[in-house]
Amino acid sequence: MLMLGVLALLASGRGWAQGGGAAGEAAPVFRTVCRAFEVVGPNVMAVDTAAELARQAWATLAAPLELPRAYATAVVVRLIPAEQWGEAAAFRAWVEPGGVVSVRVAWREDLPAMVMRRALVQGILLQQAVAQHGATERITVPLWLEMGAVGWWITRAVPARFDEWQQDAAGALPIGLAELLAGQRGEPETRAQELAALGWFTALVESGRGREARWRTWRGAVLGGADATAGLARLYPEFGDNEAVRERWWMVTRHRWAMARAVPSWTAEESRARLRELLRVVLADAAGRDVVLAADDLWAARREPAVRTVMERRRVLLGVALPSVHPFYRNATISAGVLWEALCGGDEALYAAVQDELGRDVAAGLDLEGTTAAALEVLNAMGEEEE
Repeated sequence: MLMLGVLALLASGRGWAQGGGAAGEAAPVFRTVCRAFEVVGPNVMAVDTAAELARQAWATLAAPLELPRAYATAVVVRLIPAEQWGEAAAFRAWVEPGGVVSVRVAWREDLPAMVMRRALVQGILLQQAVAQHGATERITVPLWLEMGAVGWWITRAVPARFDEWQQDAAGALPIGLAELLAGQRGEPETRAQELAALGWFTALVESGRGREARWRTWRGAVLGGADATAGLARLYPEFGDNEAVRERWWMVTRHRWAMARAVPSWTAEESRARLRELLRVVLADAAGRDVVLAADDLWAARREPAVRTVMERRRVLLGVALPSVHPFYRNATISAGVLWEALCGGDEALYAAVQDELGRDVAAGLDLEGTTAAALEVLNAMGEEEE
């Protein structure tokens, strides 16, 4: 009866409470990561920290950058104790004779993860440039590409950060596409630049789905030193055939990317009502009367053509609805989608487990609704007293 209980909660709006160095120094530590990196550092902690980030980078960027299982030579990452570092920048990447990509980082225990992320991504992209063009003087890693890849890594590895970056983008001053593509290292970098780079990187990756060759071609060209705008009109005609049109397209695309999930189109109450509709299955009994199917009944009838049609349709509708759902009911909507997946796939254990999860998610959403309403009442009362 849990399904009916969830429907009742969604309908009522009531929930329950939720409770190598000089003599005497240790020998350097070496670590091979994904056959793509050789990490060398002064101690195990330093190397393990960098190795974990290297694993994340390769796993997260393998798809958007079309990375191979491994290159012929690994990127060599050397962690240099900060007290021995004599350069202004926190890291440096370059190509050694023979085409070996080296990355040197000024290591300290409190080194920000962003520094290691930028260093590793620059190494990956430089390696990709060498693989495509050889160790020539023209190869380069554009700043926007490095920033965009780092943003993709962060927001895909930790979904909550995706919401954070989108909300930041919604409030940031827009940066023109030409300005973004012309950005150079050594100039002041801004948060707005990071956000715009992620939006542009995302647009390129998503527009390349099913047509990966053009993303691969253009990415390879810019890594080989080509002008960033060269070939855009030919490879991406939907972005515009000249700079002015492309800038207008970019501003609209950037706004849509920033607002798509940061601001839901449904209120909490609307989200609860839509979720209730997408969980409620009604069939006619032998007497022609409408009967709401409980969870056990739904499982028993899952192979019936009418029920299977409903299940498949609800699974699709939940996926379409998710971007519009209020944050209070986002987890409940995801659990509902898993519920229909379990039904369609015939996974009884998952079906049983996700019912409990769905009940908790709905209750949490209701509690958030109630707490928010109570807080607003207090604030309104305070405002009336001041007047």
